[in-house]
Amino acid sequence: MKRVLYISLVDWYWIKQRPQQLCEQLSQLDYCVDYFCIRAWKNNNKVQRHSKEDDTGLNKIQITNKLRIFRNHVIPKGKYTLINNINGLYLRMKINQLVNDNAYDFIVVTHPTQVLYLSKHVKQKVRIIYDCMDSYKDFPMSKQSKYRIIKLEKKVVNIVTTIIASSAQIKHNLVNTYNIPTEQIKVINNGVDISNFNINKLSQIKNDKLLNRSRNGRKITYIGTISSWVDIELIIDAANFFKEDTFYLIGPIDIDLPKKLPININFTGSKRYELIPFYIDESDILLMPFKLSEVVKSVNPVKLYEYLAIGKDVIATRYSETLKFSSVVYLYSSKKEFYKYINTLGKQKSKKTVQKRIDFAQKNSWQSRAMDFAKNLR
Repeated sequence: MKRVLYISLVDWYWIKQRPQQLCEQLSQLDYCVDYFCIRAWKNNNKVQRHSKEDDTGLNKIQITNKLRIFRNHVIPKGKYTLINNINGLYLRMKINQLVNDNAYDFIVVTHPTQVLYLSKHVKQKVRIIYDCMDSYKDFPMSKQSKYRIIKLEKKVVNIVTTIIASSAQIKHNLVNTYNIPTEQIKVINNGVDISNFNINKLSQIKNDKLLNRSRNGRKITYIGTISSWVDIELIIDAANFFKEDTFYLIGPIDIDLPKKLPININFTGSKRYELIPFYIDESDILLMPFKLSEVVKSVNPVKLYEYLAIGKDVIATRYSETLKFSSVVYLYSSKKEFYKYINTLGKQKSKKTVQKRIDFAQKNSWQSRAMDFAKNLR
């Protein structure tokens, strides 16, 4: 039985996305998987339970006999060189010990800085895979920080046996930046957890209303982190225009919001993963209103798969990765198009249309993604 150490950029107890999903599914494919991550010192806005039974205070968690979680505290303020070096040394020692104790066949890294956690001994002993899920060099940062990220990512691509990209755009960026032969990078898109986002399961469970409707209009919902890439101005304008509708933004907030907001905009905060399908099901229209940037252009959006699994009307920003959804999602490139779709959607739709969306999502499950990923673990 193969053993895998997956070094994640996100805490296990955070919005459930690619790292947690792949590790869960790989463990069900008869791999022994250890999930290694950094946890925040304070829960506040940095920790999120997936279900009401989760204990977010634990550092070591045995999910199943084939899936373990290792959550690690590091010293805050890691932007300072000395602290960053101390944290790096500490995490390197932790990983060294895990490698010695568990004889991993593979280590998966997910961010350029994680190459600093791997000692020479580890790099010689274990096969390294790079699961790249963002265009890291394009995030807002100083020139010095960008140079550092590019330098570290170059080290990563030079030591790994396999590079996996979550989108075709990320693959394109890696090929052009580091002069990597295109055939050396495999694209494995994101997906959806069909067991959780299952319209049949929803219909079998009695569910109290989660979203209040204070007027006669529709419920128009965005679910995800509310950050700089979300076009808040567009949502505010739409809320002012479509006054009878209620706009819900569900997720953690890491930007300063305008002081004056329309009364028909509701920020609900984060919700447990197991409840997200119910919020989708109660909504009439689901949104992915992203501002286009080099980072966004590289995103293969998990939320679109999740929205579609419940069969809902979806409006999303048009770019190369969302074009793949064009047969089941309404794409916009302008405020006029965005308004046009809001004006016409969220009403009665045919069972055939709903089923087409569900079928699309089911063909893009995390289970199928893990099976593709496992082909690189042989």
